[in-house]
Amino acid sequence: MNLDTNQSVPSFLAGGGVMTQLIRQYNWSQTTLGSPAQWPRSLQTTLGIMLQSAFPMFLWWGTDRIQFYNDTYAPNLSPTMNQATALGEKGASYWAEIWSALRPQLDQVLAGQVSTSSDRPKIPVFSANQTRLVPWSSSYSPVRDDAGQIAGVLLICQEVTLQPEKPLSSPPAGQPDQTSPIGVWEFNPDTGLVRWDARCAALFGFSTNDDVSLQEVLKHVHPNDASRITEVAQQGMGNRTSSHFDLTYRTIGADDQRLRWVHFTGQAYYTPLGNIHHYGGMAQSVTREMETQRQIKQSEHRFRNLIENSPVAIAVVRGSAFIIDLVNPRMCTIYNRTQEELLGQPLFDVIPESANQGYEELLTAVMQTGKPFAGNELPVRIRRDGQLGLRYINLSYELLREIDGQVAGIIISGFDVTEQVLARQRVEDSEARLRRIFHHAPTAIGIFRGPNFIIELANPNLCTLWGRTEEQVLGKPLFEALPEARGQGFEELLTGVRTTGRSFVGTEVPILLKRNEQLEMVYFDFVYTPFPESNEQIERIIMTATDATKRRQVLQQVEQLLARERELNEMKSNFVTLASHEFRTPMGTILSSASLISSYNGVNEQDKRERHVQRIKSAIDNLTSLLTNFMSISQLDDLTFTRSPHRLNLRMFCSDIIEDIRPLLKPRQHITYSHQEGQTIIELDDQLVKNILINLLTNASKYSAEGKTIELTTAVQPDQLQIWVRDWGIGIPEVDKDKLFVNFFRARNAIHIQGTGLGLYIVKRYVDLLGGTISFTSQLDTGTVFFVQLPLQPLVA
Repeated sequence: MNLDTNQSVPSFLAGGGVMTQLIRQYNWSQTTLGSPAQWPRSLQTTLGIMLQSAFPMFLWWGTDRIQFYNDTYAPNLSPTMNQATALGEKGASYWAEIWSALRPQLDQVLAGQVSTSSDRPKIPVFSANQTRLVPWSSSYSPVRDDAGQIAGVLLICQEVTLQPEKPLSSPPAGQPDQTSPIGVWEFNPDTGLVRWDARCAALFGFSTNDDVSLQEVLKHVHPNDASRITEVAQQGMGNRTSSHFDLTYRTIGADDQRLRWVHFTGQAYYTPLGNIHHYGGMAQSVTREMETQRQIKQSEHRFRNLIENSPVAIAVVRGSAFIIDLVNPRMCTIYNRTQEELLGQPLFDVIPESANQGYEELLTAVMQTGKPFAGNELPVRIRRDGQLGLRYINLSYELLREIDGQVAGIIISGFDVTEQVLARQRVEDSEARLRRIFHHAPTAIGIFRGPNFIIELANPNLCTLWGRTEEQVLGKPLFEALPEARGQGFEELLTGVRTTGRSFVGTEVPILLKRNEQLEMVYFDFVYTPFPESNEQIERIIMTATDATKRRQVLQQVEQLLARERELNEMKSNFVTLASHEFRTPMGTILSSASLISSYNGVNEQDKRERHVQRIKSAIDNLTSLLTNFMSISQLDDLTFTRSPHRLNLRMFCSDIIEDIRPLLKPRQHITYSHQEGQTIIELDDQLVKNILINLLTNASKYSAEGKTIELTTAVQPDQLQIWVRDWGIGIPEVDKDKLFVNFFRARNAIHIQGTGLGLYIVKRYVDLLGGTISFTSQLDTGTVFFVQLPLQPLVA
């Protein structure tokens, strides 16, 4: 018998779905069940639940084990047997090939024994081109008829291979979870009683599945959910249009007081007259799911709180458009936007100024490769107060994954380090300015660090003072860069400044430095100044210095000039004293002789007058000699003396000079002359050579005793005239030999002998003027030999 559209459709077949349609179209008159409208109420209720369930379900009913199943179970049937073929068939016929294995399980349930439930029961499934029993997570439950007798077996299942492995710790006994079978319930509004199976009763903490009143059931609903459940129940019973239920709520066990979460589904079933006959449905424990959801929500809440209160700027973006799913206040501050402006918007649409700066490509690369990105002090243009400004961000991008490993988005985290970067740039600019100042400072400046005095800074002036380049000294210990400075006391000075914290000032301190590949004595003024760190420890020493070498040399020259001036003043004073003394003696002789001559008037006193005249002449000669020497010194000092070379005969020249000075010799002294070699015709300044010979010969006479011989010897070489003057006089003390040619100097053994100390000085100046040399050898009380060499010019024919 088919149900046509003109017949009233029972309420449990009012829904959609393939199986619902097939049941309506099936000719049930050919079966022991008859018309669906006459089917037992419990069968209608069970089928109503099955047809709406998302779980695979299969039902055998009555003694013929007539088959029903829902759309979810249908794919497990053999493709050669369509759904219409399996529907309404007897179980033994349809499952003939496996009935011997399946029937014992069904008979056990029909016999009223405990319904079978296991993680690995075997159920009939078409697989690998044949129908066989395979392990599923399922249960076989009894279904009672309206008289309360077991009339059918309900199979509720789920394939084990689609589930994760069962946890090692299972839920407590009596507390079903999501892997437990589904419980079945039915409520009769006329009697107010709830009929349920043991699984459904266990969800409310009942140890038996006896019928109970709805009020008793509602007592064990959690107080926070009771009003909602009561309201839904009242609406369902008061309003015939609210015929479906889908609720999740908490129960408190009647016997064990345990808290459980229950997922409750059902619907109303109507009589042919349209009245509600009863309510029926399924219930399943969702405690573990709800606990998992609670933990997830807590985790999400903690995650969001962590992000919201994080000192790090954080945002989460998803998809290729980088939609902003989450953003904390610090990131809003960086972007200069509110959360309301940012959430749900594409990143580069809501912050357009951040586009085209390379960050889209970076995010895309992280999304495609999964490799995180991190960068420090990245410049980002952000609009603030209507103007684009540059900020610096420490930024990182990292994939955010779901539990199953799928990409959920990208976590963007960052620090705004703009102030730090700008502060560092200011410090760097300040340091650069300071280095420029150091570089161009007119004084030498250096900075030494640590106990080894590492050279951190040395400006060009200091490098010049050291005779080094910057490359040769920077970064090296001071006394490694300047090894020649070791052992000169500077290590101790620097160590003292570092340990005591007191500066040291040095003035014109000498130091040997290797400059221009040779050691030089350098004088410099310097200051070692300690430079304390923030902890007051002396880690660095600043050196400022100036090269005082030139100043030192100038001062030394000044001192030498002052000494020379003092010496000249002293010599002038001595000269005045000497001149006074030297002039006084001949002048006194002249005056006394002139007075005496006037008194010798007699004829017989001619000899006396002649003797005094000779004395006057001798005194005048002495005065003339003194004046000649003084004039020679004046001419030499004023550089007014000029050479006048003439051709002369050396033998005749020397003989004439000997004759000229013969009257000046002491009694019985005489001069011998010999020319040893070479031509005698030469060209020289005869006046200068004459003065040289006169001074040497008169000195020889002066410092020799009466009757001694003085030897004059000459020789002519191709390019020079050689002259020897030898005496046998008092000799020259060793200590006075180095001062013998100094003007106004007189040897200590000649103080008692009349003289000016100018003769040998004048001789030395004449010899120098002629480009020659003069030397001597002497021994006390033995005599002296002077040797003169004068250059000769070739004779011009």
